[in-house]
Amino acid sequence: MAKRILIVVIALLVLFGLVFGFHVMRSLLVSRYVHQLLGQPVTISTAKAQAQQWNPYLRAVGSFAAVNGVDVNSQVAGQVVKISFQSGQDAKQGDLLVQLDDSLDQQNLKSQQAQLTFAQGDYNRKKTLAQEKVIAQTDLDQAYKTLVQAQAAVAQAQLNIAFKHIRAPFSGRLGISQVNLGQYISPGQALVSIQQMDPLYVDFSLPEQQLQYLYQDQPVELTVEAFPNRKFTGKVTALNAKSDPNTHTISVRATVPNPKTELFPGIFAEVNVILPAVKSVVTIPQTAIAYSLHGDSVFVVVNKGKDEKGKPILVAEQRFVTLGEQQGNVVAILSGLQAGEQVVNSGQIKLQPGARVNVDNSVKL
Repeated sequence: MAKRILIVVIALLVLFGLVFGFHVMRSLLVSRYVHQLLGQPVTISTAKAQAQQWNPYLRAVGSFAAVNGVDVNSQVAGQVVKISFQSGQDAKQGDLLVQLDDSLDQQNLKSQQAQLTFAQGDYNRKKTLAQEKVIAQTDLDQAYKTLVQAQAAVAQAQLNIAFKHIRAPFSGRLGISQVNLGQYISPGQALVSIQQMDPLYVDFSLPEQQLQYLYQDQPVELTVEAFPNRKFTGKVTALNAKSDPNTHTISVRATVPNPKTELFPGIFAEVNVILPAVKSVVTIPQTAIAYSLHGDSVFVVVNKGKDEKGKPILVAEQRFVTLGEQQGNVVAILSGLQAGEQVVNSGQIKLQPGARVNVDNSVKL
């Protein structure tokens, strides 16, 4: 019995020894693999931290508006007999747009002109007779009164005709026609929109706390979705005289040149109100920053000398940085980084502090 127990104990010891040896061997192999893996350089791309003049700005959203923009309408009722414009064309101030039927007014004008001719002749005749003391002064005064009334009647007839010749109130671009030939229109009915296209206003609002930074002729930059890769410039031309009591914002108006009439009234715009330039700051691409709850950081490529083959040993060193303002895809760094240092802007997910790196900037981000 004792011999059997001894054999069982020895067997168990051998089994435990094999299991323990297996785990030790596996740990050694895993450690060796990880060591070899970490020793391989990680391919990344870099960007240089640059020192540049920083132009801070105030951001806002707004929309374009015409300096002059109205819906052309008629002051009198009438039937449309002529349309002298095409939808979307440019018109100059005074150009005839729509003509209403004025045949009765033309006949009335002829009648009033005839009465004016008679009144003018009667006045001239009585004026001569009054100078010769043939008629009384009251007769001359009555003739003059009749003449003035005839002149006023002719002017009124001409004004009635002018009301039926609807003209462009200012130079601008016409919209889509809202009137048809033969249509009877009423006073105040919109016929076509006209917008002055150059320059344009852009209206936006800013918090009242930023009023101290605003001034007349302050430069602004604008971007619109229709032209995503372009920037339009203008100047602040008006600040509202009061703050909105509900939103506590200040309404601001800027004027933007539009010589090619590329921008249209009503278009949405992103507005940057340019503030005075500040001293030189260090800037890096936004893609180089790793954001976390513990703090924002970047990987800086540091040269640790050369290996046995004479090649430089490049190591990724993690740095915590303090971020400033962002403009586009560029961020200002307030502390933690110096101009001229190389930061990793792609491949950070594969990096650990102290990892060797291989820089490849052949592919542009």
